[in-house]
Amino acid sequence: MTIRLTNTFAKSVKFEGKQARYFDSSDPGFGLVVGAQKKSFVVNVRVGGKKKLETIGYFPELSVEEARERARKHKVALRDGLVGDGSLGDLFDHYFKVHGPELAKSTVNQYRRIRKKFSDWESLEPAYLTIERCRVRFLAITENDGPIAANAAAIFCQAVLAWAVERGLLPENYANPWLRVKRNSRKARKRFMNKGEIKRYWASMAELRSEGRRWQMSFYALEYLLLTGRRKEEALSLRHDMLDLVNGTVSYPRTKTDPKVFYLSKTVVELLSKVPKIKGCSFVFASFGKGNTPIDEHTLYSVHKEICKRAEIENLTLHDLRRTVGSQMRLAGADLADIADQLGHDDIGTTKKYYAHISPSRARDQADNVSAIMADQQGK
Repeated sequence: MTIRLTNTFAKSVKFEGKQARYFDSSDPGFGLVVGAQKKSFVVNVRVGGKKKLETIGYFPELSVEEARERARKHKVALRDGLVGDGSLGDLFDHYFKVHGPELAKSTVNQYRRIRKKFSDWESLEPAYLTIERCRVRFLAITENDGPIAANAAAIFCQAVLAWAVERGLLPENYANPWLRVKRNSRKARKRFMNKGEIKRYWASMAELRSEGRRWQMSFYALEYLLLTGRRKEEALSLRHDMLDLVNGTVSYPRTKTDPKVFYLSKTVVELLSKVPKIKGCSFVFASFGKGNTPIDEHTLYSVHKEICKRAEIENLTLHDLRRTVGSQMRLAGADLADIADQLGHDDIGTTKKYYAHISPSRARDQADNVSAIMADQQGK
């Protein structure tokens, strides 16, 4: 039967010995099924060439208006290409297809790399994604890749599931398990290498490099990070068409903030000229034998960790290479504005936060002041 579904009708209609179906006259495919125990909202969809009714909620837990909106979202999701009862892999695919174009390219690339951390979950249905399973994976990523990488992985998964609920791909009462996983604390870090550590880092890299062809592209990428202060994502996303080695510039269409052009030193130009080009790959730091993709960030982390281990340098993250560049510029007498330009900070407040306190003359004057104050109290 076709009728204009309202809350009044849904409340008054009774079960009369057999199941009855009432479809909405204003929204085709949306209906109410009245059974002996429940009144169910359904939507008529086509999956694999066959029509089927899918339950999307129950009256009175959902009002007719809420159920109608959920049905519309569900039909839009199906029309966009995702069949019902999909796996996490289906959700990931659909997320990148529909929502990907709305995100920054660097964010999409980062999310695709994060997805690889969950390759064994691709066939898992969202209903079987428990809080404990998420916590175990979060701890594993923290142990293997660091606390920041684990936080990023959790944020990605939480965002995909929340988006799926909003799109009607998951029920509105779906309990997103990643909301219950406590993130790693992110205190402001001011770790950077001193000159002795920098020398040991370079020496250990050269030692590893001399042992063979393994990790060669990662060595080039780490050199680029050390010599420029670029972010890890900016190294991994670097393409040949972004470089002008004749004029010594690199143009990033999208950084963490805005499009930027950076000047390259002669040393960096020489470095980039030596990086072997991989046929069919547009990325500078290419992944051998994996098509048009850059080196994997896990490989970069592994090489960095091995260098630090040999150099006996503790508690140094990849991002600390960037902070090392900024700190060494400051120690060499560079203004905060120059450091901000080199590192690509839009807000000089960020530069001040990490580098304003680094000044040999200021530190020496402060030490003298403290000693004078304390010495003046001696004997009293």
